[in-house]
Amino acid sequence: MNTTLLRSQRRDRVAPRWARAASGLGPSAGAARAALGAATLAFVSACSVDETVTPLSAGTTTTSVETTTTTTTTTGTPPEPGPAKRTVTVRSPLGGPANNLLFDGDFEISVAGGTGQYGWRMFNSAGTGELPMTVETGGLCRTGLTCAKVHKSELLLGRGTAAANGKGHVMEVWAKLPADVGCNKLQAMAIDCDTFVVLKPTVAPKELEDGWCHYQGAFNQSHSAVCMYIQTSLAADQEALVDSAVIGPNDGTVPLKDTPVDPVDSDTLARMQTLADYVRRTTRLTAPAATTSILRE
Repeated sequence: MNTTLLRSQRRDRVAPRWARAASGLGPSAGAARAALGAATLAFVSACSVDETVTPLSAGTTTTSVETTTTTTTTTGTPPEPGPAKRTVTVRSPLGGPANNLLFDGDFEISVAGGTGQYGWRMFNSAGTGELPMTVETGGLCRTGLTCAKVHKSELLLGRGTAAANGKGHVMEVWAKLPADVGCNKLQAMAIDCDTFVVLKPTVAPKELEDGWCHYQGAFNQSHSAVCMYIQTSLAADQEALVDSAVIGPNDGTVPLKDTPVDPVDSDTLARMQTLADYVRRTTRLTAPAATTSILRE
């Protein structure tokens, strides 16, 4: 038998499954048609020609915030602030001011011992010998990083120069004395560096400024270098801090008559002359001689 003829007859007799389902052939054809008709009827009956569709929101949300203003009225006394835990200050290690005629008015470079050419030198109360500088550091000083400590048996001598062009001078120095000790227990004055003649004592203040005594004075022109001499009349167990010493040119705003002072007593003048002799003998005018070390094998 012809094989090709048999295959053709078989295709004509047995249709594919999808063809049978579409043409109603097969056992589930009726059920499929029934389900499709029911779904179509339900969709058509659910629609209406008058129905409108509201579009969905674009996602924008509007929030209304209600602001309330509250006014508080305080009728009582505010509480007292607590004690300060720390104080932060900024200090210049160079001192000041820039036109200070004293070589080291702020005691920043005179802390080394010896008889060198320092801005400040410390002596015993008789003026016959030199003492090592005693200094304080840190926040206890008024300005800069260091200040001098002076006791009853000590003298301070600060070296400077005279104002140029025949100008007069103004001067000031600050000292912190022990509690209940008057500012008149420390005396500061401008003197001629060569002869130790007193040019003008400062005026001792009656009131403290932030715990410090502020000594001030003014004097006329000088043809010689100007120094500052400081002594105290403290008790043996007391000390004073001395800081911020200034001798500067007078710009004419400080009248000389506004700084009246008492005359210097004879004991102080005699002590100053003894000190003048000692300073002349011990002041080094040249660099120290170089030392030579000989090494032996």
